[in-house]
Amino acid sequence: MIEIKKAFLPKDIKMLNYLDRLCFPELQDQVYEESWKKYQNFILFVKNKPVGYVSVQPHTGIYNYKTHTHERRMEELHFTSVGVNPSYRRRALGELLVSFVISYARVGNFKSINATTRVSNKPMQNLFKKSGFKVTQKIKNFYPDGETALVEELFLKTYV
Repeated sequence: MIEIKKAFLPKDIKMLNYLDRLCFPELQDQVYEESWKKYQNFILFVKNKPVGYVSVQPHTGIYNYKTHTHERRMEELHFTSVGVNPSYRRRALGELLVSFVISYARVGNFKSINATTRVSNKPMQNLFKKSGFKVTQKIKNFYPDGETALVEELFLKTYV
C-alpha cells in the first residue's frame, strides 16, 4: 500500500530530517530543522515505511540565496524539495509525489507551480518535463556553490 500523509510538526521533524539525509546525503550540512516549519510537508509511505517526502511553500516564489528571502508571488505554489529513498527510486514514486502536488495546487486554486532545479539534476528536470513543466528562466550562480538553476513552471488552467 502506498500513502501520502501530511507531516505534523514538531512530531514528524525527526522523520523529515531522516528522509532528507537519506535522500540527499551530499547536503547533510544544509539541513535546518526550523525550516520545516515554513513549509507544507508530506511524507510518502510504502507498506507503512517512510520512503520519501515533498515540501511545498504556498504563496511565495523562488528563494533568493543572496537575500535569504522568497520573492512574493501570490497564487503560486513553490516546490521546496522532493526526495525519494535511493533504494526506492525508479518505481515512479517521484512522479506520484509531483502528481500529488499538482492535485494539491488545483484544489487550493493556485494558478501555477514553480520549482528551481540545478542544471546538473537531469532526473528532476525530466520528471518535471514529463509532468508538463516548462523551463521559464535560467539563473546563473543561484546556488551557494555557484551552480546555475533552471526555473521550471507549470501553469494550471483556471475555470471562471
